[in-house]
Amino acid sequence: LLLLLFLIPNLVMGEELILVCKGEVLSLTDNSGNLNSFQKEFSVKVFDESVQIIEASNKFVSFFNDRFNENGVEGFKTYGKTKDSIYGSRNVTYKRMQRYEFSSLEINRITGDISYNQSNLTKATDEYKEKSYSMTFTGKCKKKERAF
Repeated sequence: LLLLLFLIPNLVMGEELILVCKGEVLSLTDNSGNLNSFQKEFSVKVFDESVQIIEASNKFVSFFNDRFNENGVEGFKTYGKTKDSIYGSRNVTYKRMQRYEFSSLEINRITGDISYNQSNLTKATDEYKEKSYSMTFTGKCKKKERAF
């Protein structure tokens, strides 16, 4: 019985943590100078080896530890979780399109504060005109309670 009591925290720790994060998005497209501001809600799933930001039912961004360079796409992703924070970054370069993407995430597990940033830049080429986008989301996260 004592052995079982010691194992329970380990069994629970492997389960995913689901957060609901509400806050404000500031976005800027193509250096237009028009800063858009609106309220948004994200779901965040935290696993032992990765974290996912779910923007819609079919759109999400994942952070995990990886480095890759294949088919003209080069990048790295990082992820970490401590008792006080959850964090990740993602840096990807598409050489043929001359497109650069960067994302970062930080969630304070004590206060629930979240900061999530994205920026994309596609350099002008014969095929594409230059495009850029940046977005910053700041807000608060709360643990989503399970129904059962």
